[in-house]
Amino acid sequence: MTDSDLVVVSGAGTGIGRAVARRLAGDGFHVLAVGRRPEPLDQLAKELAPHLDVASADLATVAGATAVADQVRGAAWRWRPLRGGQGRAARFRL
Repeated sequence: MTDSDLVVVSGAGTGIGRAVARRLAGDGFHVLAVGRRPEPLDQLAKELAPHLDVASADLATVAGATAVADQVRGAAWRWRPLRGGQGRAARFRL
């Protein structure tokens, strides 16, 4: 990955997801932090700007996954898929 890559981190509001988002942003990657609750994501965005954008969405739903996919499609950075281990996966095309 390079500094032009977009990394999508799910579960980024708390716990391991938050730690991963912090680490990647600290290493210079641009992070799209995804989580269900906007408050912890907004706090993280203030802390890690300009290396982080947020998407408040529930990826277990088609609507949430579609909203995040739309945000990724509109990003100025190159993205590469990386499979995580959170819960159920919704299938959709980017």
